[in-house]
Amino acid sequence: MNTGRKTILACVAHPDDEVGCIGTLVNHVEKGDKVVLVVKWLHILTICLFLK
Repeated sequence: MNTGRKTILACVAHPDDEVGCIGTLVNHVEKGDKVVLVVKWLHILTICLFLK
């Protein structure tokens, strides 16, 4: 069943790199899409944030 919702995956190398696409990610969240933000930090830790 297609609900029309999209899943958006954004991968960035540093915690402040999402600044360039944050407006687009917010727009997708507001439309009801699922947004996953993956951040690699200190070459050790990968953080996954699931937004909405």
